[in-house]
Amino acid sequence: MLKTMAGRRLRWVRWISAVAFGLLGAWAVLRCVPIAHGQSEPAFVVDYLEVSSNTATGRALQRTMYYARRGDGASVRELRGAQFNSRTVRMPAQTLIVQVSDSEKIKTTQDFSAKLREVPRRTRRADCAPDGLIGYESLGTRWVLGYEVYGYRTVLDTGGERVESEHWFAPVLGCYDLQTTARKKKNGEVVGVFQKYPTHVTVGEPSAGAFAVPGDYTEVLPSVFEETVLRSKVREDMGREAAARVIVADCARMGFARRDKEYLDLKKR
Repeated sequence: MLKTMAGRRLRWVRWISAVAFGLLGAWAVLRCVPIAHGQSEPAFVVDYLEVSSNTATGRALQRTMYYARRGDGASVRELRGAQFNSRTVRMPAQTLIVQVSDSEKIKTTQDFSAKLREVPRRTRRADCAPDGLIGYESLGTRWVLGYEVYGYRTVLDTGGERVESEHWFAPVLGCYDLQTTARKKKNGEVVGVFQKYPTHVTVGEPSAGAFAVPGDYTEVLPSVFEETVLRSKVREDMGREAAARVIVADCARMGFARRDKEYLDLKKR
């Protein structure tokens, strides 16, 4: 066991990363199913913050994020830092999802065309309801940064753990999930909280540069990409020595392994 302050911070980073992966994975089901839509999508950019908290210690990990959607439906979600970044580019026309790290010059590419044939498409509703994919409770409407949003509460039980989420979708932004709060519980006690706060919304076509994927970046497995990006963030916050000692939580590694298998399976199709 590490006895230094850096060691304690590393264990905190490992715990927070596990909470973030667990909460994000639990509520991503609301967004992962393809939506049937026309040829034109609303184009916009959202700057926002993601905060993952350890309720036992009161500590929190904050991330500065950027999301952009083009009129053709392509989108990019970017984690920004002073010296590094990572972004996920979704290109529906090419049925590709590409994760890119410009600071590390690596990428991982997934062609999801085969997977799309296996997943039912849902129709986007005026009230942005989850369309019965999972159980939900309506929270009514409110306004966030001048946009009317429709709220829904969902509950997901996963063998001893329970994730309760509240999502606020903006119809005028193509039912984009503008604000989210998710709480992870064990034995009835809240052990982790994930929050997403928008800070600015800009309507209009985003910069083309955010969608660029350099051809000379090295293609790697999803697990290699995720661990490299994690170490990059720790290196920026705490230095190279700390980054070299990062231990990825077992639950996160299990998630990486599932993604690697899916990545390799899709390559075979």
